[in-house]
Amino acid sequence: MLEYWVTLLGNSEKNMAFENIELIKNTYYASMHVPPDVRDILGKSRFRKTLKTGDKRVAVQRARRIIAEWWDEIAIARAKTRLKLDDVTREALDWKKDIESTKTDLERETFESVLDDQIEDLVKRFGEAKAIEYHRIATGKATPIAPLIAEWETYIQKRINSKTVSLYVSDVIRFSREFNTFEKITKRGIREWLWDLKAPNGEYITDSTQSRILNGLSNFWKWCQSIKYCVAEDATNPFFNIPLSKAVSTRKILPYKPLELMQIANKAKDKGDSELYKLIMFASYTGARIEELCSVKVEHVMDNCSYFKILDSKTPASTRDVPIHSKFKSLIRDMCANPDDCGYLIKSTAENQHASRSAPLGKRFGRLKTSMGYTNSHNFHSIRHTLTTLLENAGIPENISSDIVGHEKKTMTYGLYSGGTSMKLKKQAIEKIRYPTTQDDFLKKS
Repeated sequence: MLEYWVTLLGNSEKNMAFENIELIKNTYYASMHVPPDVRDILGKSRFRKTLKTGDKRVAVQRARRIIAEWWDEIAIARAKTRLKLDDVTREALDWKKDIESTKTDLERETFESVLDDQIEDLVKRFGEAKAIEYHRIATGKATPIAPLIAEWETYIQKRINSKTVSLYVSDVIRFSREFNTFEKITKRGIREWLWDLKAPNGEYITDSTQSRILNGLSNFWKWCQSIKYCVAEDATNPFFNIPLSKAVSTRKILPYKPLELMQIANKAKDKGDSELYKLIMFASYTGARIEELCSVKVEHVMDNCSYFKILDSKTPASTRDVPIHSKFKSLIRDMCANPDDCGYLIKSTAENQHASRSAPLGKRFGRLKTSMGYTNSHNFHSIRHTLTTLLENAGIPENISSDIVGHEKKTMTYGLYSGGTSMKLKKQAIEKIRYPTTQDDFLKKS
């Protein structure tokens, strides 16, 4: 049996795992051990699936997609385990159920009296703070959040796209660890918790992430209020009008210097991540957005690799024809000759993952640039800033640059009445872009 291991780029746990490709009777199989903590939930200790090919290169590419799907299954299983209640909450809810099932005031008073008598024992078992919380839940004076999350998730799955559902659920679980009952929620507490949140890289989360978290929590609150009736109808939504942290609200995205961008691209190449290298070079010579580039197919490349079409993009101005730089032609020809199974030039492990092909490549780029010392002021979108800066410094008029990178035109004359820049002028403009290949080249250009 021949085993070919390829480092799997993903979250911190994925970095410790590998894609395992096994050759069995001239056919490759993807194979991966299931982490011990989710084996009971998934009902297996190992994933294995045929790749339906004897070609090692094709097998590696197909395995990446399958491995990504398996990691999605593991993440979902882990989310379910995170929803398990702690012993205090579970036992208190059992008491609450018993008390609510009583039919007379006398029966209820008897149950509550027994519970009161157990307070001293509860303090010994759980500590004073936990004992008080236990008593409040059992007597209906406090409502725990965690038991409601799974039911809310089922409700929103029919109304919101799957990626947003996953993020919302993760955010509410995170929140419930800090505020385990509704009664503990205050606007001040929410603000302090939100402002203290950090991303995996240790930096404070961005304003857009803060907004998403508040949106998810608000959705959960409104469901609890209008569907589950566990929040008073006249209660004010505490997640409205929470100010975002000033620590990140003024962060500016900076362009890379030309040499820096080439160093990042070459680093990806040196690490063996050819798809990320191609994506960085593609962006460097076009200024296109990451999802635009990951959506380009062979059929979109026109006129013997003279230009390509971006058809489905962010704004009307983003739908455009983009010239291909002469320095990039050989690479894009190679990409056209070796697309993925669906015809995409950039191969991705996430073709079916929340309809975002760029997600895993974006994460790999983020980890790569962070490992090279760049902060949140630099991201993949910074490449777009680099190209527009180079076009500006080369004396290219703003209306031509806008037609190349897909920006809205600011003036009425160009924005409303112009039919757009000709491909000839766009081609002449993009050819003025030059990237250094070495430090010496950079110094010469300076």
